[in-house]
Amino acid sequence: MIKRCPICKKEFKTDKKRQIYCSSRCFGLSKKSHKNLLRLPKGIAPKWITRPWDGKNRPELSGKNHPMWDKHHTEEARRKIKEARKKQGRINVGQEHWNWKGGISSLRDRIYKSFKFRQWRSDIFTRDNYTCQKCGQKGTKLNAHHIKPFSQIIKENNIKDVEDALNCEELWNINNGITLCEKCHKKTENYGGRQNKFKK
Repeated sequence: MIKRCPICKKEFKTDKKRQIYCSSRCFGLSKKSHKNLLRLPKGIAPKWITRPWDGKNRPELSGKNHPMWDKHHTEEARRKIKEARKKQGRINVGQEHWNWKGGISSLRDRIYKSFKFRQWRSDIFTRDNYTCQKCGQKGTKLNAHHIKPFSQIIKENNIKDVEDALNCEELWNINNGITLCEKCHKKTENYGGRQNKFKK
C-alpha cells in the first residue's frame, strides 16, 4: 500500500499497516520538540507548526532579548503567588514540608544563611579587592576566612541562636576576616574545625 508521511509529505510504499512515517528520521522528528520541527523547510514542516519568524533570522531569547529581562514581581505579587501555591498544596514551608526533621539545621548553617553574614563577607572581599591575601590570586573562587575561629567566638560570647549571633559585634568585625582562595583557605589551622598549624 502507498502512504503519505505526515512529516515530509513524501509518498512511500509499505506492507506494514501500522507504519506512519517514511523513515526513522521523520519518526524521530515527530517525537522531538517543536524546535526540531521548526528546522524543517517551510514546505516540508507540518501545517500545525507556527512560525513567528522566517526560519533564518531566528530571534535569540536570552539575556536582554528575553521578554522577562530586568522585570521582577513586586512583594505584593510574590505574597499572592506564595498564598496561591499553599492553597494548591504546591508549597510546604517549615513543619508542613515533607522533609521537615524538627529543625535540625546547625546554628552555623543558620548564621551563614543570614543577610548579615553575606554583608560581612562582601565587605571583606571589597576591602581586599577580591584578591587572595596569601597567594595574591585574583578572580578565583574566594572564601572569607575568620582569623579568630568562628566556633571560638560563639563559645566565648555564649551564642545560643541566630538572634544572639546578629547582636554580637565581635562576630561581624571585618578586621577579624581575611580573603583567601579556596586552596589557601584549606591550609588554615581552623579550616573545617581542625587545629593544625598553617602549612606553607
